[in-house]
Amino acid sequence: MKQYNSSLSLSTNTAHYATRQPSAWQSVLHHPLVSRLQRWGQEVISALEGSDEPRVTLCRSAKGETYWKVYDPKHRFTAMFATEQEVRVWLEQRYYR
Repeated sequence: MKQYNSSLSLSTNTAHYATRQPSAWQSVLHHPLVSRLQRWGQEVISALEGSDEPRVTLCRSAKGETYWKVYDPKHRFTAMFATEQEVRVWLEQRYYR
């Protein structure tokens, strides 16, 4: 009767999964064009809903830098900010206008 070392087998399987490459679908889903289409779709849905509430989106530039994009449908105004704090200040100022 053969004996197997189950811990050796488990560690081999774990190492295999740790180095697994992303599937083709995962690569497609993380493509910049797909994320742009998703944002565009969200904007279309929001426009059709007719809300006057501002929309705030966290975006990533082609260089990998994050920034905040805000859209005020009531005034048809779009702005971009580097930090969340700047967005909060803009929202507060918008409220008091």
